[in-house]
Parts: sequence; C-alpha cells; structure tokens
Amino acid sequence: DARRMKWLVALLMVAACGSSPAPDLAVELPGPYAVGTHATTLTDAARSRTLTVQLWFPTDAVAVDTPFEQLEVGSNQAAYGSLLAAAPSCPTRTMTVAVDATPATGSFPVVLFSHCHSCTRLSQASTAARLASHGFIVAGVDHAGDDLWDHLAGSDGPLSTDELEVRAADVRFLLDQLPSLI
Repeated sequence: DARRMKWLVALLMVAACGSSPAPDLAVELPGPYAVGTHATTLTDAARSRTLTVQLWFPTDAVAVDTPFEQLEVGSNQAAYGSLLAAAPSCPTRTMTVAVDATPATGSFPVVLFSHCHSCTRLSQASTAARLASHGFIVAGVDHAGDDLWDHLAGSDGPLSTDELEVRAADVRFLLDQLPSLI
C-alpha cells in the first residue's frame, strides 16, 4: 500500500544518508608540493591578440612569501600595488610561491582558468596555488580587452556573446600553446 511504500522510501533515505562516508577535507589544506608560478606573454598572430598568461604548478623549488603585486607584469604591477594598498586589509596580500621556478618532474593534470568579466588571471590565485600544491598545473589568461586594466581605463565593453567567443578562443589558444610553456 502507499503508506508502507512511503515508510520504505523514508527508511532507505535515512540509511543512505547515514552510510555516506565523511567528506575528504584534505583539499582544504595545502598539498604536498611547493607551488611555482610564472607569467609569460603569448601572441596569437592569427587573431592579432597578445595575452598574458600565469602558470601555477608543482615545483621542487623553495617557495617564499611573495606580495601579490609582484605576480603582475609590466606597468600593471604598480597599479595592482596601488589597488591593494587602497583596499580594506585582508589576510591574503602575499602568497607562498616560487616565482619563475622550474616545474616538478612528472605528469600532472591541467586546469585552464578564464577570469570573470573585467578581472585578471590572478583573480583566483589562491585557488590556483592550492590546486598546484595538490599536483595540478593551472594556466590562467588575461582576456585582453576584458580585464581589470581595460575596465579601469574605461575601454572594456559589456559581456556579450561575441566577447564570450573571443574568450573561448583565448582559452583554446592557451591550450594549444601549453605544451611549450611547461
């Protein structure tokens, strides 16, 4: 009968919930690898686009506390430092990384990162570093024309279907170039 079926379903739900293993919270802690990082510039001649890329990877090098703004390149480094100085204090003004280190030997899975509208490749730096410490290679690209620097200059546009296509092409280009970067 219907009442008996409801009780059976309820009992199965309780049993399923009670027998689930506890979640593995080890990913909340740094992994076994030191984290290396390197910024580089790529030119996609076919699309006349220059892209700044940040790589995060496991390394055997010694990682040290590094101010975030030192991870930025060129004239944006000083601008990033000014933005951070003007922002409310937060606990993540530095990262423990080995800048321009050599990647650890081995094969590691890859994660490609596309930043939010009018942000930068460093927007999820803490997440990228955590993944690298657990044995991932993370590659993030600044989407030229739709990054923080374009936004501050007033030259970025709305996030449109066309812009999403450009961003997707940036990620595909980065993926094609990745073997030569690692």
